Amino acid sequence: MNESASRRSVIVANLNLSPDDPVAHRSYAEIVASRRAAAYLNLLAALNQRYRQGGAPAVEALTDFALERPQIEHGQAWSAGAAEADDAAAKLCEDYADLGADLLFLAMEPHQFRGWLDSALAAARRLGLRKAECTHLGNLGILYKNTGRFAEAKVCFEEALALAGELNDTALAGIWRGNLAGVLMEAPGFASAQFDEVIAHLQAALAIAEREEDQRLVATWLNNLGLAHAFANRREQALDYFTRALPLHSAAGDRRAEGQTLGNLANLLADNGAHQDAIKAYEAALEIARTMKDRRSEGKWLGNLAAIQTELGDYAAAVPLREQALECHVAVGDLQAQMQEMEGLSLALRILGDYEQSEARCLQLLQIGEVLEDERAQMIAWSELGLMARATDRLSEALQCFDFVLRLASSLGDVHTRGIALGHKGTVHYALAEYDAALDLHLQALLIARDEGDPAAEAMHLGNLANVLNALERYHDAIACALHALKLHQALRHTRMVGATLGIIGNSRFHLRQYNKAAAHYRRALRIAAHIGDSANMRNWSNNLAKLDAVLGHCTAATPPSSTGSSAG
Repeated sequence: MNESASRRSVIVANLNLSPDDPVAHRSYAEIVASRRAAAYLNLLAALNQRYRQGGAPAVEALTDFALERPQIEHGQAWSAGAAEADDAAAKLCEDYADLGADLLFLAMEPHQFRGWLDSALAAARRLGLRKAECTHLGNLGILYKNTGRFAEAKVCFEEALALAGELNDTALAGIWRGNLAGVLMEAPGFASAQFDEVIAHLQAALAIAEREEDQRLVATWLNNLGLAHAFANRREQALDYFTRALPLHSAAGDRRAEGQTLGNLANLLADNGAHQDAIKAYEAALEIARTMKDRRSEGKWLGNLAAIQTELGDYAAAVPLREQALECHVAVGDLQAQMQEMEGLSLALRILGDYEQSEARCLQLLQIGEVLEDERAQMIAWSELGLMARATDRLSEALQCFDFVLRLASSLGDVHTRGIALGHKGTVHYALAEYDAALDLHLQALLIARDEGDPAAEAMHLGNLANVLNALERYHDAIACALHALKLHQALRHTRMVGATLGIIGNSRFHLRQYNKAAAHYRRALRIAAHIGDSANMRNWSNNLAKLDAVLGHCTAATPPSSTGSSAG
């Protein structure tokens, strides 16, 4: 007997294997690799159980996984490589993706865990393990949803749900119904017509979880019911569901889910204008995300904190928050979230006057949109590039950008974006002193905003109309438009646009020789612009106050005041 055969016989004897056991006929290296893979699978399963306990055990499990990760990955890689020819290896392969799933969704990069799930799904199908196949299909759906690939997620959930029905597995059917509702809500284009379908899925999932006495899932579906009602603008019902979910998450030790519900509650508070309460809830959710090393959620809550600062007009505070959020989204490979932060950064940097960095972020957004063939992302990027060109007096280039946006909006049937682009284009014609063309474009945009029931867009277009009416010497009409816009901006708490609109009213008062009233409006507008770091409007209102001083100093020829385009998104 040669040395290799001798070592194998010792291994077989030590493992108490029958000579007829397939394992007994493997090479020494294969036997060692198989047992090593099985041992590290058991370790992964134990870590996953500790993670599910929540709290300190979950954090410890994540730390231990990081230490043992190379060995765990080696075991999975061996089982996946041997799965086609070896049933035992195939079973190990599908167990790796299943028994570690809760932890792996958080601790592993999406593209890597997707590879594990793809291998596990193939192994389950080869072995005829239909329940395992159903589980892996659904988990692939969750992974796709988490990375913004909603169409693929929906297909996976529908296939998993159908398979659960064939297996008469009520528990799995409830899980995939709830997740299918989630992807219907989060996908672009969610409409009120889908609300009843989403609620039906979630109520069914909740009833099953309650029968199964699974408090973790009960809390999850309560949270998702809150989300559905929030999307449908049913805020009181949403608040009730979020409030019911939070103590259940805490009791189950599900810290990560608790953070998600806190973030959802913060979204609701922010939408209701309770900004300080929303900031506290976001910060609590952010602390949980960082404790749990959940970079995806960390990025989401940082981005939402930035959005509140943007709404409050504090663009300087928003920029570092968005930079941190972008770093998180890059780390987890979430391209959709990266594009959202790039859009926000481009806007904030443009308003702060950092045109070079703003344009760089915008070009990054355009590049990713082109790679993903995402026409909506491209449309946003071209719109931002147009605003950049207008801000830097490249007016011909700005018109080309907005015309491209209008073509994309028409091809996508996006009426809302078409209206916004018409307004932006109108501000360029205004800058070119083509006032009749500007007036026509702003009127078209205003009609769309009113048809869409969009008060923010309506206020923006009214402000732009006021600028044009001032140029056409229709000063009283301009004041009427601007006052209406001001009321809407104040109701929406749009600090920057309140300041811009006050400045427009100041322009009208200036032309009507109501100089004291004009000065009062300019000073209010300047205070707001200085507070939020709006460099362009700080220059405008400072210049206009200087011109007023010249007039009040009895200069014989006063220069007309500077105006601002109210549509700077």
